Amino acid sequence: MSEENVTNEEKVVENAAPKAESTTETTTTTTTTTVEAKNSMATASLVLGIIAAILAFIPLMGIFSWILAILAIIFGGIGLSKVSKTGLGKGKSITGLVLGIFSIILNIFYYAIFAAAAVGAVGAAAAEAGAFQ
Repeated sequence: MSEENVTNEEKVVENAAPKAESTTETTTTTTTTTVEAKNSMATASLVLGIIAAILAFIPLMGIFSWILAILAIIFGGIGLSKVSKTGLGKGKSITGLVLGIFSIILNIFYYAIFAAAAVGAVGAAAAEAGAFQ
């Protein structure tokens, strides 16, 4: 073989044989999730305060209104304490507190009216029956 053939054969061998170096591509995907700061206690206070205020106007539902109003006040206080950390929910917390307090005052007012009416009715019935003679 001539030099030319050897050179061509070397070229063919060089081109045909893969090189020992292999390149692998690595792809990394980064997923970033943003967590929004929430003040769930403020939201709970607002919802419970609204429900307590509505139930306070319905006769015989004042019992449930008391429970919800107390919870609204508690959650409103916790929500106000979280405002310094999250910066959110101050208005909801205050509104829940106000509605909880309003519901309790309204319930006390209604119980006072019903008690006065009951005492008046009992007194009138007793007077009519002649119990106070």
